[in-house]
Amino acid sequence: MPKQNRVTPFGEIISCTARGTLMGNRGCLHSAPGKITKPWARKAWVTCLLEYNGRHREVMAPGQYTELFFLDEATALAAGHRPCGTCQKSRYDSFKGVWIMANRDFIDESVTSIGDIDEHLHKERYASKVGLGMQRPSLSQLPDGCFVVRDSGPDIAWLYWKGEIYRWGPEGYHSKELVQPNEVVSVLTPSSIVRTLQKGFWPMVNLGTNRNYAAENLLYGKSTREPLQKKAESTESCPVISTPDSRKSSLEPQVARLHKPTVTPSGKELFTYFAAILRVTGMDQGKTYPLKQFLGNFSGHTNAGRIERHADGYRLTRTGLDYFQDRYHAGNPQGVIESEVKACMNRIMNGGKGWDAIGR
Repeated sequence: MPKQNRVTPFGEIISCTARGTLMGNRGCLHSAPGKITKPWARKAWVTCLLEYNGRHREVMAPGQYTELFFLDEATALAAGHRPCGTCQKSRYDSFKGVWIMANRDFIDESVTSIGDIDEHLHKERYASKVGLGMQRPSLSQLPDGCFVVRDSGPDIAWLYWKGEIYRWGPEGYHSKELVQPNEVVSVLTPSSIVRTLQKGFWPMVNLGTNRNYAAENLLYGKSTREPLQKKAESTESCPVISTPDSRKSSLEPQVARLHKPTVTPSGKELFTYFAAILRVTGMDQGKTYPLKQFLGNFSGHTNAGRIERHADGYRLTRTGLDYFQDRYHAGNPQGVIESEVKACMNRIMNGGKGWDAIGR
C-alpha cells in the first residue's frame, strides 16, 4: 500500500505509487502508524533534494518530520513550498533574494528574513484554502511555471508553460493543449511566488516523461531512464528539465565541430562564454558532453563538484545546474544577459575572427 506522502499543486497530500524528483516537509504530520493526521505542523514549508551528503532516513518514522514528495519544483511552488536553506542553499538564496525584490511593493519594508517570507506564504496558503485571494488573470498575464485551474474543470491543475498548458498528474504531465492568451483562469500558485517567477526565478519543470520513474537514485531528477517495472541500464545526473532560457532553438543544433576564442575571455565575458558552452552542448539540460578542449575553462567547476566525469564525457551535477542557472537571475554578480549568451553561442558554432575551430 503506497504511503500518503505525494503533494499535488493544490497542496493536498495524496497516496499514489508514482515517485517524485524532490522531497520536502511541513513538520511531522503523521501518526505512529504512518497516517497523515494534519495538513501542516509548521509555517516553513520546504523542498529538499532526494540525496544530500549521504544522509538516510526512514520514511515516516515515528515522531520525525513527514517526508513529502513532488513531481517537480513548479508543483512544489504551487503548493506553497520554497527551497530548503540547507540542501538547496544556492536555490534558497536565489528564491529569497528574488522574492523580496519582486514583492517589495506588496510587503512591509521590514520583511527581510526567511521567517517573514514563510509567514507571508502561510497567509497566502490559508487565503487560497478558504477561497480568498485567488487571482483571476488571463493566461497572457502569467509567467511560465504557474499552475492554474480552468473554468471547465475546477479539480484539474494545469501547468502554464511557453504558451501551452499541461495537465498535471502524479506520475507526470499528460495532455498538452494550445490555449487562447485571453483565457481567464484561477491561479493556484501563491501570488507572491507568481511575482517571483515574473522577476526571473525560473522553476524546474520535469516535462521528460508521463511514466513512473524510479526515485531511489534521484538527485533532483537524477532518474533511471526506464519505467519502474524494468531494471535501469544507466542513470543521469540531471533531469530532463526545461527552463525559459534553455529551450531548444535554431541556435542549438547537434554539431560535431565547434569553436573557441583564441584568447580566453575574462570577467563578464567569461561568464557569458561559460553559459554559451553549456547551452550549445546541451549540458544545461542534463546532457553529457565530451568537453575536452573546453574543459580547461571549467577546471574550477569540476573541482567544486559542479561538473562531474562520466563515461561519455562530462555533465552538470545538481549543484552545477543550480549554480549556472542562477547566473540568469537579476542581481547575481556573475549574471549574464540572454542576448549576449546567444551571440556567443553563434560564435561557438560558426566561428569568426579570433575564434579557432576545435574537434569534439
